[in-house]
Amino acid sequence: MRGPALRGRTLGVLTFLRAACRKPFEREDVVYAEAVASRVAAELDLADAYALQHPRTPTF
Repeated sequence: MRGPALRGRTLGVLTFLRAACRKPFEREDVVYAEAVASRVAAELDLADAYALQHPRTPTF
């Protein structure tokens, strides 16, 4: 599975693990994980756009 991406730009990687004693992921699990990745990508993109429009002055 690819990491979250939006507009052709990969924004990260999500890893879903399951213990060896558990049954393998089913198709519906993969569909859910892809939906989560898509939402994460959209939120990261929105945060990035906001940061570009509202630059912060560093405070030390």
